[in-house]
Amino acid sequence: MRHLIIVLLLCGIWSVSLAQALKDFDKRFSNKVNRKIDQKVDRNIDKVLNKADQRTDKPIDDVLTPKPDGKKAVEKKESAEGTQQENNEDIKLHAAGDFDFVPGSELIFADNFEKDAVGDFPASWNTSGSGEVLILSGMPGKWLSIPHNTLTLPEKLPALPENFTVEFNLIYPGDNRPPITFGFTDSKNPVKENIQYKKLFYFRIQHTQDLIGSTDRFYSGGENNQSYAFKSLAGKVMRVSISVNKTRIRLYLNRDKVFDLPRAFEPFTLRNNFFLKSAAVTSKPQPFYIADVRIAAAGTDARSGILKEFMDKGSVSTNAIQFDFNSDKITPSSYQIIDEFGEALKRSDDWRINIIGHTDNIGKDSYNQQLSAKRAAAVKAYLVSKYDIDTDRIQTEGKGAAISLKPNDTAEGRAANRRVEFVRLTIQK
Repeated sequence: MRHLIIVLLLCGIWSVSLAQALKDFDKRFSNKVNRKIDQKVDRNIDKVLNKADQRTDKPIDDVLTPKPDGKKAVEKKESAEGTQQENNEDIKLHAAGDFDFVPGSELIFADNFEKDAVGDFPASWNTSGSGEVLILSGMPGKWLSIPHNTLTLPEKLPALPENFTVEFNLIYPGDNRPPITFGFTDSKNPVKENIQYKKLFYFRIQHTQDLIGSTDRFYSGGENNQSYAFKSLAGKVMRVSISVNKTRIRLYLNRDKVFDLPRAFEPFTLRNNFFLKSAAVTSKPQPFYIADVRIAAAGTDARSGILKEFMDKGSVSTNAIQFDFNSDKITPSSYQIIDEFGEALKRSDDWRINIIGHTDNIGKDSYNQQLSAKRAAAVKAYLVSKYDIDTDRIQTEGKGAAISLKPNDTAEGRAANRRVEFVRLTIQK
């Protein structure tokens, strides 16, 4: 009898163990399947995100730090302006897709904090709290930190015109991400006045979800939300571009058009200021960072205006063709304008042009001349690659800071002097 009881007990224990093992196996199998599914979804998301500028989408540390075998992912050269990255591998075709953003050509405000001391709050800005200019490890240029519960804005910004663009680089942390707000208000002094009771329009990147919202109601919870993969972009440089045409406002993140709202922007009262804010939350998140801020007036069609001036006068100069900091890497917003010249060269096969690069006066003259020549060559390489233009029809040269349009003693003047010039040469016989 005792043996029978022992056998029954062993069978019971084995049965329970088997059931538990099967349960554990089922759980592990389910988790494994879910991980595989998640990995596949992540790969598909990455494919979508890779439509954006490839270097922008990579973590900066991945780009600049040495690989395990001792070879650097991207070669670096030290210059008077900072760190220059070689980008010769980047002269490739770029599909425009939905990225139809064209930066304004008449500068209103520009700042990359190059003249501000590290640790100081920048001279051309105002804040309701604190903030400082920083150099982030592995990141190009200088950055302004915007801490928790702080509103920051360009100081002495004039009333914005009917058509204008706003651009800036944005980095936010992966952990304890802040709620990021940026937009426009009728307040002439948002630092002293509570914008909660003013007319406003803003975009808000949620701090807990992969969502961005747009609204004209101050933190009402009534945002018109769109999904966007913010978690995967944490710690990376994101280019934010805003285009306003009368009542129409469009928002682009990297090369993706996220919002296109034809009647959202109040045409008369929202043009007094542009602001950025890290909203107050109890967790007191880390700051976010901005750089390379550019606000410019835009015509009804900047692309056709630039080409028309070239056709009428035989030459045109534009600062709407932009490059990464201290680099010959063309920014995505520039391709729309360069494409206008590509189409024109394709239509008129007897044209010959000279592309001239210009810089500001920051850094050594020899370096600026070399950088401006590389930038002109990058524009030529794009035209030759995409439109199959004979290389003999396009000359290039770099003038550096030798020919300035404006004094280099302000950020706006230096930004205006960083430009690309197109000159029509004699027609081939």
